[in-house]
Amino acid sequence: MEANRKYLDRNQSGRLLGSRFWLTEGDAIQPPNIFPDAEYTSGPYGRAAWLLTQIRAQVGEKLFWRTLSQFLQTHAYGYMGTDDFIEAFRPSLGNDLIAKVKKALVAQKMPEITVAQIGNTLELGLEDPDGAMIRPLFVGELRKQGEVTLKALPAGQKISLVKNPESVFFLDPQDENPLYYFHIKNKAVLGQFLISDQAAMKELFAILPPNAQEFVLSLEENWNLEPEDIASLYSNIHSDSARIRAIQRICHFASKHADEKNSGRWKNAIQQLLVKPPYFPLYANWIAKNELASCQTFLDADWLLMQHEVIQRNPAQPALSQNEILFLAHFDSTPSDTLATWGRLALEGIGKSGR
Repeated sequence: MEANRKYLDRNQSGRLLGSRFWLTEGDAIQPPNIFPDAEYTSGPYGRAAWLLTQIRAQVGEKLFWRTLSQFLQTHAYGYMGTDDFIEAFRPSLGNDLIAKVKKALVAQKMPEITVAQIGNTLELGLEDPDGAMIRPLFVGELRKQGEVTLKALPAGQKISLVKNPESVFFLDPQDENPLYYFHIKNKAVLGQFLISDQAAMKELFAILPPNAQEFVLSLEENWNLEPEDIASLYSNIHSDSARIRAIQRICHFASKHADEKNSGRWKNAIQQLLVKPPYFPLYANWIAKNELASCQTFLDADWLLMQHEVIQRNPAQPALSQNEILFLAHFDSTPSDTLATWGRLALEGIGKSGR
């Protein structure tokens, strides 16, 4: 993830990129009673990265990297196990947190955020039955002056948030956690509360951290957008992954709200986003092809055909970047155009591989 930081954290805010980890419910870092060849799940990968990120957030940048460096030097050219690695952090974590870390190693369930609203107050709860988290979930309140205050939400407890016309709330300010894989009860209520003041959210959106931008964009059913809002909203997004999410959600929103009077305005606004795609990393398997299907309605068919012709002219060295080609592959075309474009590109790849 750090190699992609310039795309995922354009303003170098120091976010921890936890929202980018891939997890599957039921996968543990150290699953019990399974054969080694069955351990290639999201447990030793995404969930382990999440646990390391929590440790990093707890001890701080300098101590985390110093401990890691010292551990690698101590065990250079030798054997090290999970217990050895965890023990290296005992001086900085303490016995209680080390016990939580060991419990997190076998956690399989994802935490659950509970939501209830009474008047102007939102009550948030956090349940973590398997102990996947070693730290509280933090909630930020961003005021119009740019000041951020934090509230900690430990597992098994609840906190209250009170609406304020001068601020907006957002989850996980440091981007420690893969919130997309958390269970959220009454997510619609959460969305209504977070985006209850459209004017305040639009005003403060530019200074939200990238993961918070991406999360509120995923709540597009709570937005009230006009085509003229799109360019400003999009230009203030600080992460290419959030820009991808924005394109998905804006197209989805427009497909529901466009009508005969404004469909042309929506098409012009969205076309401007599609002609210069954000960075599409090769690992972005979370960008399902059908998630961009709603954009097809607003895509200029002639423009798409022109891009395909560029590939067809020289599939060995197309005058498009790999990123542009990955983006174009998410849109449908006629069978003959698909064969002429992607078939030639595939044959070129087969030829170079020697198969």
